[in-house]
Amino acid sequence: MLLVEDSAVVGCFVLYATTPGWTWTASEHAEPSMNLAMMHTHPDQRGARLADLMTLWVLDYAARRTGPELHWVRCCVPDNRLARYFREELGWHQVRVTRNVQGQYYAHMQRRPRRLPELSALIRSDDPALLVTGDLAITTAPLVPPQPRQSPGIVTRDQRGGRP
Repeated sequence: MLLVEDSAVVGCFVLYATTPGWTWTASEHAEPSMNLAMMHTHPDQRGARLADLMTLWVLDYAARRTGPELHWVRCCVPDNRLARYFREELGWHQVRVTRNVQGQYYAHMQRRPRRLPELSALIRSDDPALLVTGDLAITTAPLVPPQPRQSPGIVTRDQRGGRP
């Protein structure tokens, strides 16, 4: 999903129709939920609180979905400043912290979906269709042409062919 302002991409995230089974317990996986992943904002937008808008949109979208009522919107983030930001600034509730096989710690977080009709004054959205295949889902969105880089001094990993 893309957050666009004046034809420029300023944020993005992936929204899955279910909670991944490999990061949550069997009982948590059985609860109707969606999973938010890979939320990013453009570096030039630091301080614009776009993560707040994206979180609110996801909560509203999850609450408006037809079908079984969703109990949770969930995510898993590195247990560092980002997890603290999700807890303290975005209102996510930390369920637990786990460690993966590489020794990295991750915070498992969740929030209840809720309708936010006033959000339409801030965000215009075409609600995406969620395609579900087994345990995976893909959000559909129109293709966006490549955007010119706004910060030529920043070299990203993808510009170096994936080399660190």
